[in-house]
Amino acid sequence: MNGYHVVVASNGYCYKAYRRTPDSTAFEDTPAAYLNLLRPRNRYPLDPIRVAGGLELLSYLLPQTVHP
Repeated sequence: MNGYHVVVASNGYCYKAYRRTPDSTAFEDTPAAYLNLLRPRNRYPLDPIRVAGGLELLSYLLPQTVHP
């Protein structure tokens, strides 16, 4: 399968997406995207430079054929 594989971790209202590339066996330590349902943001407040916000996280939930 081409592209990234993603795992999403949640506590019920906060979601973090972690990626891994096909040639790796481990997921990244830093989330690729973050969504807080109570306070949605464009970027992850604790690391706004490297971690995308809610729209990017939702795009990771789309089928691989749709994700850019």
